[in-house]
Amino acid sequence: MSRNPRRILAALAWTVCVVVPCVAALAEEPTDTNKDKYKGLSVEIIPTIGPQGPRREPVYIAGDVFNATLKISGLKTRKNGEVDWNHTMALCDRKGNFVENWGNAFFRNAPSLGGSTVYLQLATLGGPAGGPTIPLRTPPGDYQVRVTTFDNLVSEKVTKSIPITVLPMDTFGAVGQRLCNDPQGQKPAGTHVMVGQAVGWLFAIVNQTVIDDRAKVRITASVEDKTGKEVSKPVSRTIEPKANEETNVRGPLGTGQQFFLNRPGEFTLKLELVDLLSKDKRKVSYKMPVVVVEP
Repeated sequence: MSRNPRRILAALAWTVCVVVPCVAALAEEPTDTNKDKYKGLSVEIIPTIGPQGPRREPVYIAGDVFNATLKISGLKTRKNGEVDWNHTMALCDRKGNFVENWGNAFFRNAPSLGGSTVYLQLATLGGPAGGPTIPLRTPPGDYQVRVTTFDNLVSEKVTKSIPITVLPMDTFGAVGQRLCNDPQGQKPAGTHVMVGQAVGWLFAIVNQTVIDDRAKVRITASVEDKTGKEVSKPVSRTIEPKANEETNVRGPLGTGQQFFLNRPGEFTLKLELVDLLSKDKRKVSYKMPVVVVEP
């Protein structure tokens, strides 16, 4: 199946709404393949669900967005507290050979909270959907994301890699998942939110079965409290797009869920997708923890 990565990101505009969703799981501890680490300087790569979401398991469908937070520690500072650093980022195969160059970025600023540690969300570089995209042509298998950070004040650098897994290209599921504060998905939301807010979860369904130019996917959303008890009835809906001039049913199907955070506490948002036209009714599920706080 041939799909355009830009079309995937474009499909992530908010098109339909109901109540809840997403992926979550604890990320594996990053594997240090650092060969040129100098004193003091270190970097940690933390895969996340969306630009500001929680840690996630580093398993992706080709065409998905690689979101992460970078933790850079041990940077030298000028007398005015300013740090000056840059980093390069790349997708590599398991042997360390380059697959995709994800570019570089430069930073010079004074951390407002002091100290010599900074955190960078890849949304800063990749727009509202987050970080770089794993190429659609990427064969399934084990890969690594490599980041090299340079401290420009003392000419030091450090390299860090974490393993990721890319699933087969025809894997049914959701990509580009993220929480947002606006229907257009331009304002990413975190998972620690103020009570009384309405937030949305955007994603795109990919690799759905198509028969007679139509697809059919059931989406079920639910919410649990921290004890695992459901706090509201699961809500299901079925999307059944048909091919026309404006709809490519074989491409990513952009959709979303909206939910109102009406009371404080710790909750888990859950989402299940079922490919109703597939022979075995392919099913995937995702979850995301959220903390709702009072003023």
